[in-house]
Amino acid sequence: MGVEMPPESLNGARAEHIRGRLAAYLLSTKLEERLLPVRELASQHQTSVGLISSCLHQLESDGAVTIARHGRMGSFLTKKSIGKLWYAAENGPMVIAFTLPSNRRYEGLATALKRQLDQIGIEAYFIFIRGSRTRYKALRENRCHVAVMSAFAAAGLCTHREAIALELPDMTFVTSHRVFYRDEPGSRVEPLRVAIDPDSFDQERLTTLEFNGVPTVTTAVNFMQFHRVLEEGLVDFAVWTLDDRETHPAPSIMDRPLSARVRQEIGSSDTRAALLIRVENASLTAVLKEAINTAELLETQRRVLADELVPEY
Repeated sequence: MGVEMPPESLNGARAEHIRGRLAAYLLSTKLEERLLPVRELASQHQTSVGLISSCLHQLESDGAVTIARHGRMGSFLTKKSIGKLWYAAENGPMVIAFTLPSNRRYEGLATALKRQLDQIGIEAYFIFIRGSRTRYKALRENRCHVAVMSAFAAAGLCTHREAIALELPDMTFVTSHRVFYRDEPGSRVEPLRVAIDPDSFDQERLTTLEFNGVPTVTTAVNFMQFHRVLEEGLVDFAVWTLDDRETHPAPSIMDRPLSARVRQEIGSSDTRAALLIRVENASLTAVLKEAINTAELLETQRRVLADELVPEY
């Protein structure tokens, strides 16, 4: 027989913490699913049955959930507000580490994510960070809830402590990566001078794959400066996105596709957006899957790309 713990105040910091933990649990609970017994929840959270019951009733009073209680048959979740549960669990907006909005495709994706989270009552707060490695670090350091990057980068950076909560269709992140150069490749003398952005998993890894076996000298360059170093002849080649290239038109810069060998190895994973989370925040997967309607996201991104919709993020 379990020992009943003394009653605890519903207004204290402990109660707020328990409400948040219960809200996270309910976020990942499906509708009509049977809830864990109150005594089991109390044991899990090392608190009293009374406080668990009080916190659940408070979430119900706030309109975050509706629970149907059927005596010995148990209690069932019949309705939930994702937005209200999110704020009970996190007490603030969803912080998303996003790439610099350097082109309309990125702007369209950010606009779509913000709109869809708004629709379920969650404010999205973007922190714009150049380089997937740097965004990944922000996620690891708990400075954001979600890090957005390509599926290629997410798969390459992810450890057992992170998970891809959602992967979006082709060309949601970039149209394509290509090899850019100032003159015809045959006119160059080896070793080739190649720009590389060490903060970008995609750019660094794709460059390594593309020039594998070719004598090169690499120069660390912020990808935002690729057009300048190519135009000024400071480097011979750079793997760059077609989307960013279109924002910096330069007749002297030419481009070609990645080699068939590289494209066969990576498929289209470099073009797909992925939303990376920490495994410990598993309820976030349910939130994102509830929030993101792929067809609507693609339409919003298309409208931004077509200048039919003003980006807002």
